[in-house]
Amino acid sequence: MAAKDQNFREDMQQLQNKMAAEERKIQALEQNIQSVESITYIERCESGVLQTLDATFSTGFGERYLDMTATFSRAFRTTPVVTVGLDSLDDDWRTNLRVTAKVLSKSATDLTVRIGTWYNSRLYRVDIHWMACA
Repeated sequence: MAAKDQNFREDMQQLQNKMAAEERKIQALEQNIQSVESITYIERCESGVLQTLDATFSTGFGERYLDMTATFSRAFRTTPVVTVGLDSLDDDWRTNLRVTAKVLSKSATDLTVRIGTWYNSRLYRVDIHWMACA
């Protein structure tokens, strides 16, 4: 009888150890689930091109700029992350090329980009590609 009791206790201890190990695995999985649930996901992206009118910056001297707004096809749920880049550029080869493009503002419904030049640069056309993701 004592041997049976000893075997029973050993079996119980092994089962308790296995249960504790499984509980630790469950806790680790629950933490992983919480980590995944806290990740911010991108729902969608939208892109387009803003184009200056021909010869917008072909005259003048000093700092000149043009603010252009793009309206999204539908509103984002949150304010998107926006990137801009030069898509095409037409300048006067007789002057130095100087151009800037920066995001002035953004909201869930639109974005505004400022295109600029300075000093004696002459730009005939600037196309800015934009992408918004949220």
